[in-house]
This record gives sequence, structure tokens and C-alpha cells, in this order.
Amino acid sequence: MMSERSKDVIDRVRAIRRKISEEVGNDPEELVRHYQELDEKYRTRILRRKQTSQEK
Repeated sequence: MMSERSKDVIDRVRAIRRKISEEVGNDPEELVRHYQELDEKYRTRILRRKQTSQEK
């Protein structure tokens, strides 16, 4: 069972995601572009896992 704190965090994340989606006019393509821009902007701060030989 999920704790109240976990539920609160999930609700906050969902609210932020809804706000971002609204800011791009609820357009899925624009939303993907938005996240791609953030990915590029913060590329050095994002931790990426290394691919295993099976994934290549």
C-alpha cells in the first residue's frame, strides 16, 4: 500500500506534468519537442546507464 507522502508526491508530479502539457497547447508533438529541448539543455546533468552487450 502506498503511503500518504508517496501519494502527495505523485499528485504533485502529475500536476506539474499537466501544467507543462497545457503550456504547449496539449500538443503531443510539441510536448516531445519540449522534453527534447530540456534533454539537450541539461545533457551534462542527466545520468545515463550504459548499454549492455545484449542491448546493442
